[in-house]
Amino acid sequence: MCLLCILDANGQLDKIASDYFNWRLEMEPEWSTRLDVYRYNDKLESWNYTDFESRKDKAQVFLDQVKLIKKSDLNKTSMVTYEILKDVLTTYIDGYRWWKFQPLNPLTFLEGFLANPPDLIGATPLDTFADYLNFIVRVEKMPQQYDEMMESARLAIQYNHTLNNVSVNRIPGMIDDLTANGSVFLLMEPFLTAKAATVLNASLQNMTDRMKTANRNLVTKLREVKSFIQNEYMPSARKSWGIQGWENGTQNYIDTLRWHTSLKITPEEVHRKGLDEVERIQKEMLKVIKRLQFNGSVLDFYKTLNMNSSFLIMDQEATLKTLQDIITDRIMPKLPDFFEKFPNLPVVVKNTASDNSFGEYIAGSADGSRPGTFYVNIRRPEYNYGLLADLPAFRKQMNWRAISAPFFFPFFNSYVEGWGLYAEYLGEEMGIYKDDFELMGRYNQEIFRACRLVLDTGLHYFGWSRDKAIEYFSNYSDYTRDVFEAEIDRYITWPGQACGYKLGEIKIKELRQKATKELGPLFDLPGFHYVILYNGPMSLSLLEDVIDDWIADIKSKNYNPTSNSVIKNPTNVICILAFLHLLF
Repeated sequence: MCLLCILDANGQLDKIASDYFNWRLEMEPEWSTRLDVYRYNDKLESWNYTDFESRKDKAQVFLDQVKLIKKSDLNKTSMVTYEILKDVLTTYIDGYRWWKFQPLNPLTFLEGFLANPPDLIGATPLDTFADYLNFIVRVEKMPQQYDEMMESARLAIQYNHTLNNVSVNRIPGMIDDLTANGSVFLLMEPFLTAKAATVLNASLQNMTDRMKTANRNLVTKLREVKSFIQNEYMPSARKSWGIQGWENGTQNYIDTLRWHTSLKITPEEVHRKGLDEVERIQKEMLKVIKRLQFNGSVLDFYKTLNMNSSFLIMDQEATLKTLQDIITDRIMPKLPDFFEKFPNLPVVVKNTASDNSFGEYIAGSADGSRPGTFYVNIRRPEYNYGLLADLPAFRKQMNWRAISAPFFFPFFNSYVEGWGLYAEYLGEEMGIYKDDFELMGRYNQEIFRACRLVLDTGLHYFGWSRDKAIEYFSNYSDYTRDVFEAEIDRYITWPGQACGYKLGEIKIKELRQKATKELGPLFDLPGFHYVILYNGPMSLSLLEDVIDDWIADIKSKNYNPTSNSVIKNPTNVICILAFLHLLF
């Protein structure tokens, strides 16, 4: 019997959404493990490019099923699910035209095992004999996965669709660091604990020996990857800094930019918004240094601060403790005044494993057993939600991957990162920043993000050189050249990704202003935040529709927030973590 045939429209949609999500979990087993779905813990994702077409065809099957549903038969929550699922599938299918471009280049200094090796252990359950066995099997399969990645990269060389050298030239050093003394020692660590001895008992020696063999094979493969990068890929790397140097590169960038921003916006418009934002923030900075009675430029002000040891935390452990204290003591107590039904879930701060970025946030588990983790880069002292909501699983969990865009399932970066930047702005309203010096820390980060709009479009659309981008950056933000280089190389590697922050923040502010104007005394800020976070990641255009619907409901007095729903989306934790830049 056809199950879809006997369900109502809402049930049919839920079934399609569930089948789609389960397909994704099977296809992306490492992500599945992170979501506490353990049935694929002995598997790794295939990077074989011959799978691309069949995946696109499967997505088309799901999309066809979605389109058979009559929208008029759906309730309000299902209507949003319908639009998001259709958007996700359509975006993926439309992106297939670019499969010979970005998706053939999975090896970069920013993503994958090499970018954060300890995360493989941190995300993997190691409580039973089967857990340890699955971990070994997964490591045993990693050489094959790297073979697939190299084969894809060889095809990219053949098509002349390679990345620039700055996207890969750190990989050999990363491999050297990881394989020092002939072993990927960190992967052995789980087997050298008292817990392993207890769980594995009489099998400890055999399992440890098998893991050592898997380790040696992985070391051999990683050294092969290093040789491939140095001797095959880099000599054939793209000469242009931006992807406009590829055939059809300009159109590729336009599509990639829209993939990341979920806006029908041109590179010229993004560039102009960036210039305008840089100018606005610069004016705010000048107001602050005037209040502080400082005579000089903004950059002079930051140089003065950098020479004052009282503004610097050089000790790594002290930095981590300070950041954790800010979360616990300054931020958490204020959140109930700004957010409805905010959960009391753990967030911890740890050092990053690599020196590639300021940091990253890895969401924890829904039950709080694995805390959300903010990995912060403390090697450089100058680097200063609805998981429980009643929503389909695919709306609560989206896999983050930038290198494959625009041929990947969108994770609505402009919503997620836009919320993060909006949360930094909220810090002013919440009184998080204790004085003008901390406020200048916020502005230094905000102008940093505004510059990204200019730099990303400059590199990939207007043909800027790397040096020109670094020079522009250095005119407005106070960091050392190596920081600027690492950031610029990130933008070169991930076209469009860095634009989501500012564009998302601007859109959320616009929607708040619109709601405030239309609702007047009926406007409720925690309620506004609730409707954004409860619904989870979506395109900015759909988010506007959701807010418009919320406004209309309140005006007609039909609004009834979902009772007892707790916001626990990864994005709501960003509202905590977004403030931490004030010490960077």
